[in-house]
Amino acid sequence: MSTRCVSVIAVLTVITATVAFAQGQTAPKASKAEVQKVVGSIKGDKAKLAQFCEITKLDVQAGALAQKNPKDPKLKELSQRMGDIAAKLGPDYERVVKSDLDQESAALFDDLSKSCNVKPLQAAAKVTKADVQKLVDSIKSDKEKLDGFCTQTKLANQAGALAQKNRKDPRLKDITKQIDDLGAKLGPDYQRILASDLDSTSSALLDNLYKNCR
Repeated sequence: MSTRCVSVIAVLTVITATVAFAQGQTAPKASKAEVQKVVGSIKGDKAKLAQFCEITKLDVQAGALAQKNPKDPKLKELSQRMGDIAAKLGPDYERVVKSDLDQESAALFDDLSKSCNVKPLQAAAKVTKADVQKLVDSIKSDKEKLDGFCTQTKLANQAGALAQKNRKDPRLKDITKQIDDLGAKLGPDYQRILASDLDSTSSALLDNLYKNCR
């Protein structure tokens, strides 16, 4: 998973990550040329640049809140506002920022965000392979946790299918709450790790854990 400057449609961030792991998939990739085209269109349009900067500011606010409390009720409001603004920037923007970006492509967005004069959020501590292994072992060895983990996986698949058709489907709210409740039972370490930027080795550990649900 690549670092990116914004997290559009943030209300579905955890669901999207869960679905990707559950299906053994990575996020779709966007080419550098596609990113350059989107970035160029934003740079050349003052209204679009203002909208992009607004998303960047809201994303920093959301990130600060999420580090303190991933279940802060203000996050849903911020997520909705980011999603609404992202929709105005167009489907190409939404598709690209949800893609798995390489470092060069991510850097293009980072450079664009500098035009917004927004102080970036200090990154949280990096999750290590040992952290992920410890989490996986704790879930494997606890039947109740494994059942909860597998149930969350099934719900995430349902949510992912609904969101692909209509991200405003009213059923998503209920499913999201169920996923959040299960995530809370699995503990803060689980929530922190699932939302982290994991390398391929650490991601593979979670991929293997999902195989116990099939």
